[in-house]
This record gives sequence, structure tokens and C-alpha cells, in this order.
Amino acid sequence: MSTIVLTRSDDLVEQARSVEDECFEQAVNGTIFAEGPLINTYSPLPTKTMSTTTIDTEMVKTTGLKNSPVISTHEVKEESPKKEPIKAEQVEKEPVKWMLGEDFAVRAKHHESIKALWETKWKFPCLKSVYPFHDGKYEDFEKVFNYLIKHNINDGYGDAYTAAFFPVCADLRIQAARCTFAKDFEQASSLYLRAACLYRISRFPIMNSPTKWKAWEMQKDVYMKAASSWADPIKEENIPHTFAAGADGPSVPVYYRVPSTATAEKPVPTVLLITGLDGYRPDNTQRTSEFLARGWGCVIAEIPGTADCPADLQDPESPDRLWDSVFEWMHQKKIFIMSNVTVWGLSCGGFYAVRIAHTHKQSLRGVVAHGAGIHHMFDKTWLDKADYHEYPFTFCRAIAQKYGYEDVEEFKEKAQKKFSLVETGVINQPSTRLLLINGIKDGIVPIEDSMLLFNYGTPKEASPPPTLAETSLQVTSPQPIPQPATLSPRTMTRFSIAGTNVYIMIQVGSRVVTSTAIGQINDMLNGAFRAIAAYESDLGWSGLISNGVFRYGETPRIIVWNANNHQVTILTLQLALEAVFRYMRETFDYGVAVFDVYDGANQVGKGCLTLHAIPRRDAHSHSAGDADDAKEVRRRAGDQAHRFDISGTNRYILIRITSHVRDHTSIDNLFGMLRTAWSQANTLGRQYGVDASVRGGLFTFGTMPKMTVLNANKHQLSYLVLQQTIACVMGYMQANDEFGGADFSIFDGATKVGEGVVGVAG
Repeated sequence: MSTIVLTRSDDLVEQARSVEDECFEQAVNGTIFAEGPLINTYSPLPTKTMSTTTIDTEMVKTTGLKNSPVISTHEVKEESPKKEPIKAEQVEKEPVKWMLGEDFAVRAKHHESIKALWETKWKFPCLKSVYPFHDGKYEDFEKVFNYLIKHNINDGYGDAYTAAFFPVCADLRIQAARCTFAKDFEQASSLYLRAACLYRISRFPIMNSPTKWKAWEMQKDVYMKAASSWADPIKEENIPHTFAAGADGPSVPVYYRVPSTATAEKPVPTVLLITGLDGYRPDNTQRTSEFLARGWGCVIAEIPGTADCPADLQDPESPDRLWDSVFEWMHQKKIFIMSNVTVWGLSCGGFYAVRIAHTHKQSLRGVVAHGAGIHHMFDKTWLDKADYHEYPFTFCRAIAQKYGYEDVEEFKEKAQKKFSLVETGVINQPSTRLLLINGIKDGIVPIEDSMLLFNYGTPKEASPPPTLAETSLQVTSPQPIPQPATLSPRTMTRFSIAGTNVYIMIQVGSRVVTSTAIGQINDMLNGAFRAIAAYESDLGWSGLISNGVFRYGETPRIIVWNANNHQVTILTLQLALEAVFRYMRETFDYGVAVFDVYDGANQVGKGCLTLHAIPRRDAHSHSAGDADDAKEVRRRAGDQAHRFDISGTNRYILIRITSHVRDHTSIDNLFGMLRTAWSQANTLGRQYGVDASVRGGLFTFGTMPKMTVLNANKHQLSYLVLQQTIACVMGYMQANDEFGGADFSIFDGATKVGEGVVGVAG
């Protein structure tokens, strides 16, 4: 085994570069995630300020990472003795002795004031244009912080802090517009990136007010203007949240960037970049450029509770549905090699990286979790002190909002039980190859969380520094009572019907385990069989499904449609549904599912089973939902308003399209506005309470396109109903392939409680 030396030094300048480039190059090329022996090699500490550790060159080929052990986990092919979990009554409730040592109780100097933050923490990286000031320029920030210091504006969560950045941003935008007019696109891009960096820091640490949201919207706007002139531009797409359930939103905004050579015939290896608490899609210029230089594609998505992510921030399983939808879109896009997808999760995204390594094991080449807080980070003792460690502002207020808690103390008391990957049993399952990167002196995410993973699930390999080698991993992280394995890895399974040539290839994404939910799925499938029997009596077994699409049910619902220029017969449909029913019953694997239908060697159809009423938009399925019926109603009734129900409630809208848009750009702009309006309503609901009345009885968003919703008949709309209404408008347009200006009324039962309009240009 060849070895190199990982050096830990106190020289701050040497930390400007990290291991991430080489780690990812090896990850996607298959080096890091190749099988290898367990490693446990230590070297003595030569001096007080310098330590060396021998590391396998197949794991990492770089130097200069301060206080950051590189820890890798992977599945070992040999049989390993099964570890018996420790029962709750066997666990000694001794306080954790943090590896952070004496620094655990130290309050960082930068928390004293905005002046201290600038002078002791942020000024140096700003001069170097490194995180979090990448894409930025020192002279821009110097103006802003001089103003903040002069006016003693110290609260980073406040609007006064955010607004102080806007004048400098406006000046840069004007300069960039002039350069664009003069066709100096390179300089315009540079200026737009500088403005985007300012907007990024202005919206720190989290969007908790309309002013912060304005900064976020402006950051996206100027960033995409900067990226549009690049040879290989970053592109934005709002993809259907196919597997949405509960309080999830209807679409997932992603950025993606691929080499210009990427086509369906020449797809590329891809990195799914999962962002963090305060770093979002427009904050990854350098990373995507590095990926591009290596011939890789990149897809960037945000995590629940941040930015525009539609996943229910209070549902621990919502990210599993989110990634199912992202992977489904990537598969349909055809330009990504789906057998060579690597995930990199940053900061809070590291938590989701560890989770996806276990829940989507079969879909991934490997995962890098960069600063993953999976259990101890939620510990109240840790959080009480982490508030004043290295995070630029108090930490707990932001992280509590991200997880859906208005009360920080409630978050500290309850979040670990609800979200910890130990408490939920996720890490008891096998995982894909997993690389952990974190600092021993990290005061936000304790290194104990990386150490914790060695006590669970798949056997691990590591080469820790001596300080970690001397620590008993077992003592710091007692194991929990094992949980039911409700989150088994995503995989595609063949299920055949004996005596026939028909079989399905099925994968179940978001699973259900309650008897009520399972009963609803079984009842729906039995109803579908009865509906098919009625078709057979009219058309015979060789008859074809109407318009190439069969759909049955609402919540849950099953949809089957033709594929590959083949036509699904009534008999094949019945056998396919029987296969779905028997697969779920025999494997007890119930939930949201997608499946392909085969007759012999030919794929003749595709299908999906959903647990919600928001339909997926799919060119092959003619849009899920009652689209055909709705179109027939329109043909008969002209421009009458059409009813569209809000799933799981007595509420619905009556909507009428007043002016149509048909070009892709206009549709994308319209849905971009609606999706952002939904995010804004979601944020206001978190801020004031979902049951609180919409302030002033009026919600308006956008310029053109624009949406306005207001109270009616002396009733008060809540933020929850507002969110549902916006999702319903998008759902109607998707289901019926009708996009454009609209007016609509909102009903709760027989009572009209609100009304609204969607305006489009022209």
C-alpha cells in the first residue's frame, strides 16, 4: 500500500485550498469508491503544532487540510458478525465529553458586534475572495461594513442589516447593464457576480422577512444574468415534484450545468450538490466550474426549510421524496449517466448526504458528507454553546427556523428525537460508499457525529489523526433501540405474473407503514380492478386503453400509459396492476411507486402510484389528473370556470383561464413566479403561523406575471389556505396543459372564502 502524509498546520493561509477537488475527481472516476482494505494506521505526533497521519493514496491525494480528518465508509463484501444493538436501559446517561475541549465553552470574539465580526472574522477571507465571499470583491463589502459599523447595526437577522447592502448592489447592477448594452459580456458577468455575492451576505443567516426574501430573489436574478453569457451556462428548471406528499410543494427548482458535449447519446457523470443552511443554488460558481473542467455534470438542489425547497420542513422523510423526484427528472433528461451519480452535501447538506447514502444506496456511486451533523448536533447541551462558536451570527435561531420551529428552546428540546438519523433508525441500514469530511475543531457540527457512524450499519474504514485514534468511538455515541426499516434503499425490482409474458420493473420511493395508508392503497387497487373489468366487458381483453392512458383514484391514485410506441391492452393493464398489487402485498413494500410494464422483451407501458392529488406533468402520460375529462368539459362549456380540489380537504378552487400563453419561456416565467409565490407564502406561514390570517387580507406577488389573492365574503384566508391555493392553481394548469392569466374563487365547502387573479403580459 502506497501512502502519503496528511499535515495539520497552524498556518491560516495554507487553508485556502481543501481536499474537495481531488476527493470528487476520484469519487466520480471511481477511485475513492473502489473496494479497499480496512485501514488503521497511525503516526506519532512530532511536534505540538504539527501532526502527521499515514493515509491510503486510493482514498485521498492531497495535503494542507487543517484539523480535518478524512473518514470514509463503505460496504465490505465479506461476512461480518452482526452487532447486537444496545438497549435503552443499558445506556449510561453520562454527558458527552466533546472533542472540542476547552473551546466548547469559549464565546467567539466576533459575536461582540458587527465591527468585531468584520475585523476578526470576515475581513480576511473577503480580501482573498474565498468563502463566503467567493464571486465578490473587497471594495464592495468595505463600503457596506463601514456603513454598518458607523450606524451600529449589529443584528444580522434584521432588515436594517440587509438593506445596507442594496445601494452597492444597485450600483453594480447599473454598471453591469451598461456593459451588457456595450456587448462587454465578460465584464457584465463579473459585475453581476459581485452583486450576487453582496445579496448572498445580505440575506444571511436565513430568510426570515420579506426584505431577506427580496435579497434572495435579487441574488437569483443577477446570478442568472451573470451565468447566461458563459460558454457552458448554468440553467434553471422547475421540475415536477412527482413524489410530493403532505405539505410538500408541487415543483422542485434546480440549477444544472453540463459540458456542451452532453447529449442523450453522450451522457456525463454527475454530481448532485446538496446545499446547506445559508449557501444555496447561486453560490457554487467555482464548484460547478471544477466539475465542468473534469467533464462532469452537476445538479444543485436546496434542502428542506431553506430557500425555495418545496419539501415539508417538518417531515423527516420529505427529503427522501425530494430526491426521488430529482432522480426521476434526471432519468428523463437523458444527459446524465444514472449509474455514475455522486452526491456531495455541504454543511447542513451533509446531514442529507448521510441520509441519502442510506435511503438511496442503489442509485448512487458514492456520497461525500461535508460537515454532517446527524445526531449530536441536535443535542441541547451542544446547541446552548454552539450559538456563540464560529457561525457569524447566533446559530440556533436560523437552524430552528430551518427545521420548522418558531421557538428555539422547543427546537433544542425536541429536534433530536424527531430528526436525528440515530433516533429514526436510518443509519442502522446499509449505505453506499460514504466519505466524511469535517474538522476536529468544528464548533457548529461536532466531530463526534462523524465518529458516530462507525457504530452503525455498514462496516467502515478510516484513517483518523492520533487525537481521534486515542478516542473510544463506542463511548461517545451509545446505540439506540433499532427502528423498523421503513427506509430501505431505492432499487428496481422485477415482478412477474406466473403463466404470462407480462412483468413489471418497480421501485418504491416514499414508503408507508400505517395500516390506514396500506388499506387505502389496497382499496384503490381493488377499485381499479373493477374498473378494468367494466372496460373488458365493453372492449374485450384485446381492447386498448382509451387515449393511451388509464387512471384511477385520487388519493391514492394509479396511472398507466403507453410507452415506446406500443399500446397497452386491457389484459396487459390488468396483469400489470395485479403485479403491483401482489408485489406490495408479498413484500410489504407499500408506498409511492414508479414502474415499467413489459410484455416479453418489449416495454409497452409505464406507470406510477401516487399518494396525493397534485399531478405529475409528463409528456408520455398526457399529464396526470383528470385532464381528458376537463378538456371535454371545456369543449362543451366554453369558458366556464372549472373546479380543482385541494387534496385531503373540503377546499377547492373554481378557475377560468382568461388569456393563454404557449411558448416555453412564458410558461417557465409564469411557473417561476407561482413557485416563488408559494415559497413566500410558506415562509410567511412559518413566521406568523400557518393558521394566522393573511395580513391585510391581501397577498400579492410579482410584477408581470403577477398573482393577487384576497379575502371574500368577510372570511379570513389563512397562510395555509393561501399555500394550498397557489399549489392548486399550478396543479390545475399542469393537469390541463392550460397556462396563462386566470381568475379564480376559493371555496371551503359551499362557502366562498377568497378570490384571486393571475396576470400575464399581453
